[in-house]
Amino acid sequence: MQFEYLTELHGTDFQTHMEVFLYLQSISRKRSLILKTKTDRDQPIVASVTSIWEGAMWPECEAYDLLGIRFEGHPNLHRIFLGEDWKGYPLRKDYKDENPLK
Repeated sequence: MQFEYLTELHGTDFQTHMEVFLYLQSISRKRSLILKTKTDRDQPIVASVTSIWEGAMWPECEAYDLLGIRFEGHPNLHRIFLGEDWKGYPLRKDYKDENPLK
């Protein structure tokens, strides 16, 4: 179908599970597609799509940093906003900030 462009990737916490959404665009065919996948909330792991869409590098890191979703196969999955020593994931519905002010 030639969906050559990833326009957005984000995760969402539904309290019982997590979901990852991919918004794809086929520029040549003038088509759009949204894919979503569910994952376990306690151990959220989905396959990375960075080998298909290099533009997923940053959004996968963002979803990991803010929701704790791990992207298996990501070449450099790390926290990008909060730092590696940050405790918890602030976009989770049950997040309680236990981080000391610096």
